Amino acid sequence: MLLRALAVVAGTFTAVFPERVVESARDAALGACYENPGDLQPKEWYVDATRLQGAILAVAGVLAVAFDALVEDRDAADAGED
Repeated sequence: MLLRALAVVAGTFTAVFPERVVESARDAALGACYENPGDLQPKEWYVDATRLQGAILAVAGVLAVAFDALVEDRDAADAGED
């Protein structure tokens, strides 16, 4: 359940702030190898793709949480019938 909630939070953050996510990933990946990774600018399609990835992750997390709730309700109903 915690991983599903984390997926919702991370996906929502990525969908809302894709530029910040791209900048953080750029600095983490290139910071040790290049003197000035902050001068590199991502193309607009890459930022859009990052936003889409975040939205898909958030929706998948919400669906997973909803599915778990449905399964728990069904299991509780099945246990109550016994």
